[in-house]
Amino acid sequence: MKDENMKTKQLLNAASAVVFIHSLMLLFYVFTVNFTHPEWLTLPISHIIPIRTDTLAHIAYVASALGMFTYLITREPRKTIAPKTMTINIEKLTLEGEKT
Repeated sequence: MKDENMKTKQLLNAASAVVFIHSLMLLFYVFTVNFTHPEWLTLPISHIIPIRTDTLAHIAYVASALGMFTYLITREPRKTIAPKTMTINIEKLTLEGEKT
């Protein structure tokens, strides 16, 4: 059961990362269209998807935020290695050239 939950969590993590990245790419496309051909914003994004380009930018913005939020919630915590501490015994230290 635990292994199954872990695989589901990993799948959700990967899917949310894909949604985040593709939504950002779509936002970049819409921003580029906005600067180069602003009259295209009121047209559908394609003949298959009858949604206006500017409306799709709003959907992509929300999808990217949800994708990032889900990615951050489902990711595995990083395993950090604590630095090793060094102890110095001051009583045994000698100056160079000093005879002990």
